[in-house]
Amino acid sequence: MKALLVGFVGVVVVTFGFSVGATAGRAGADEVEIDDAYAGVYDCPGGDRIDEYQPRSRVFVVGQSENGIWVQVRNLDDPTNLVWMQTAALDIDDGDADLPVVSCETSGFASADVTTTSVGDTTTTTTAATTTTTTTTATTTTTTVATTTTAPDTTPPVVTGQVADPDEVYEYFPGLCTGLDRTSQISVTATDAGTGVATVEASWTMGGSTTTILLSRSGNTYTGTFPVEPDGVPYGIAPPNGEILIDIVITATDGAGNEKTVGLKVLVHSADKCLS
Repeated sequence: MKALLVGFVGVVVVTFGFSVGATAGRAGADEVEIDDAYAGVYDCPGGDRIDEYQPRSRVFVVGQSENGIWVQVRNLDDPTNLVWMQTAALDIDDGDADLPVVSCETSGFASADVTTTSVGDTTTTTTAATTTTTTTTATTTTTTVATTTTAPDTTPPVVTGQVADPDEVYEYFPGLCTGLDRTSQISVTATDAGTGVATVEASWTMGGSTTTILLSRSGNTYTGTFPVEPDGVPYGIAPPNGEILIDIVITATDGAGNEKTVGLKVLVHSADKCLS
């Protein structure tokens, strides 16, 4: 903000500059769609939740945080206002990875209401901004700056109720174990009172390979299917006529990068058991 004092007794001119996002990357802004759940809107990454947008609303993305967990978007109610959302809440594909990295401190905005009154030969201009108020009368200027400090989020999400249903499945082999369970539904509840839950993943190692899937969200419940093969666990994972216990690790990550892990197990039976 710049104030210029000119003339007879005093004339004050007040101007504001606006910064509404970086112009690097994809020509200033990418229009993307919000996923199927309500999405929180924040003043800064890890800051206060100030609003929420409806599922399948479209927003313009102009930047991202350094860790990629947050994106900066134009406010749907005021496009000159830049706000933050969690990346996991938006339908963003790999083509948006070239978004510029911005920070809450360097990508701000300003809005002001200006009122000018004249008393005798003295002109007074009073300008009120979001966090700064400057009043100039004649040759006296008083400036008051208010700042708000938000404590960082260091608490991981709360994860409860993890279950695999059923917790026993059979290997897939054509013609064997018909009618028996070959896949299991993974379900877990995850919440975070700070920056919100960003992602919940499930991973397991089977046959020497590790698989990780992103669980789908409905409210605070996250679900997925074990294994990823549509027909079920491939034949040969369990020992002949035996079984093997598979450990599944569930990891919940919040908007500040804090993680919480829990585990569950699924027993896999050999398809050979169905020969008798």
